[in-house]
Amino acid sequence: YLRWKNISEFEKDGKLFLQIKIPRGKTGTRTVIARHSVRQYLQRIKNRFPDLKDLKFSELANVDAFVFRLRDGTIPKDLHGAFKRVLEECGLLKDADGNQRSLYSLRHTYATFQLLRREVPDLHLISKNMGTSIKMLEDHYSHLEVFHKADVLAGDTDRIARRMS
Repeated sequence: YLRWKNISEFEKDGKLFLQIKIPRGKTGTRTVIARHSVRQYLQRIKNRFPDLKDLKFSELANVDAFVFRLRDGTIPKDLHGAFKRVLEECGLLKDADGNQRSLYSLRHTYATFQLLRREVPDLHLISKNMGTSIKMLEDHYSHLEVFHKADVLAGDTDRIARRMS
């Protein structure tokens, strides 16, 4: 369970970044760099609590409280169950192929988006940030490479258009 004290920010080249320390992941302790959009979601969560609302992210390093908790401070016993209920309520429990989504699906979505958008072209960086191996990424996501190279695989459309005119 994520605690506020495990979230901190740092500045690089004039930009603020959020880093999250994962104390007990499958591969041990690691620090991940959050996408910039995560800041707005954490801000919304933080603002639900009167004792945190006025704190800056830099001040949250002194707060030993769970991020994902109810307004009364209660920690849900099962985030997986809560996530499933939200998916059911939104009609999103199953994907287009009929497979059931889970909290773990968010990890798959992150990997897919990182690879499809090619914002991070280096599999090594993605694997380090996710706490997984390059081999796992290749085994599970190599089919996405076809979409990245669609222009190469399909050929030069300009050359074909010139031939046809």
